[in-house]
Amino acid sequence: MSDIRDLDRVRPAPWPDESWLDTTSGEEVERLRRQLADAVRQRSTSQEPSALLTSEVRRLAGEVAAMKAALPPLLATIPDAARVLEVSISTVRRGIRDGSIPYRRIGHSVRVDLSRCHGIDADDVAQLARAARNGR
Repeated sequence: MSDIRDLDRVRPAPWPDESWLDTTSGEEVERLRRQLADAVRQRSTSQEPSALLTSEVRRLAGEVAAMKAALPPLLATIPDAARVLEVSISTVRRGIRDGSIPYRRIGHSVRVDLSRCHGIDADDVAQLARAARNGR
């Protein structure tokens, strides 16, 4: 089974964790999976398989690394979270206090968990409108 040994030699170093996948769109991940599957299929049918597979795996690893670099850090300081969320630092602090912004304490510092932050959608707008009408 030289195929698997070849694949092990070109495998990039593993990520510390794969939680970054949670913030990556499913379409992007699926596209990369399809490309990798195509590369493996070509590997089994081509005459120069190891060079082709090696270059394809390197290219895909580069794409994944670029995608990871483009994502914001999962745990951010309050000023960094305010910049990413495009709100003021006071708004982030208020969201932490009222529980609407997920956070974690690391020692004495507070980090905003950006992987669990989400934008406002139509249901949230309707809920806020009902609360405003009811005087809450």
